[in-house]
Amino acid sequence: MFDTRLEVLVCVAHRIADHLDAVIAGSRHGVPPGLVEAINGKIAALRRPARGYRDPECFKLKIMQRCGLPHNPWARIVP
Repeated sequence: MFDTRLEVLVCVAHRIADHLDAVIAGSRHGVPPGLVEAINGKIAALRRPARGYRDPECFKLKIMQRCGLPHNPWARIVP
């Protein structure tokens, strides 16, 4: 499928291929990659000290509170 022998590039290509629809949709709609990375970092920081939430709705609420997502037009939590 990929014509390179560098394992790192093949790994990245497979990861992108698995999420290609989302990458294309984000590009078409002008979602800044920095915003996505910032939100992912904040979610990871929330998850670490909590050691998991029993209620997924509570975790979604914490994400919305921490990231200020209700005020961001690009933000939407998918169930």
